[in-house]
Amino acid sequence: MDEGKKHEGGNSWITVWGNRTIVAGLLLILGFLALLQSPGNTVEHPGLVFSQSDLPQLQDRIKIDEHAELWAEILQEAEGYCTPGTDRYANPSDVDGGPTRFGKTIGHSFGRRLSRWMETLGFAYWMTGEERFGDHGAQLLVASARALPATDERMAQSYAGGRGDFMRGLALGYDWLESRLNPVEKKIVEETSAGYIQNILDDAHQENMWWVPYHNYSGVAFGAAGLLSLNLQEAYPEKSKVWLEDC
Repeated sequence: MDEGKKHEGGNSWITVWGNRTIVAGLLLILGFLALLQSPGNTVEHPGLVFSQSDLPQLQDRIKIDEHAELWAEILQEAEGYCTPGTDRYANPSDVDGGPTRFGKTIGHSFGRRLSRWMETLGFAYWMTGEERFGDHGAQLLVASARALPATDERMAQSYAGGRGDFMRGLALGYDWLESRLNPVEKKIVEETSAGYIQNILDDAHQENMWWVPYHNYSGVAFGAAGLLSLNLQEAYPEKSKVWLEDC
């Protein structure tokens, strides 16, 4: 294990395996099973990375030797996020606490933490079927959407890449945990997501914006905004068409 690689967990830093992120590991397990959700007003969840029809194959793949160790790491991390009193516990009442960055980089701190929670708990939920993973992830998603909208001063001042990190967390969380949200909670996440999409596109259209058209933030921000736009095709059918074209 490369002890130099750290990632934010609950309210502390946790060590992760080498330079393999959850998403990179998931893509190895998934074997690139699913294509990106195609534009259209009917949206199925999950659909951005894999679909429900892929589940049997995925559940078989995580058992084979080359993926079993990685799956055990993901599951252990998910357990920690759900267990009060552990170093990894992710508290829905403190989703905007304990940032490790400040100023214009604070969005990276909140965004990467949210993405990690959603990737880990969402995947654990679909692989095991255990509702506690899905429900805890949904609580974190809704709490984050409430606490950190695009209008929040901390997020509004953040670099586009930090807002993009947060949008990625919203996108994966909504896609993988939508079934655990009630209508009110869905609306909260949808409205916050729409606010971020419009915020990043408005920012990008400002004259001489330094991170447009070519910057690493461009991919982070526009890619995540595009994923959110795919998620919101039912909630915002007309706006999502414009957003997708713009992203």
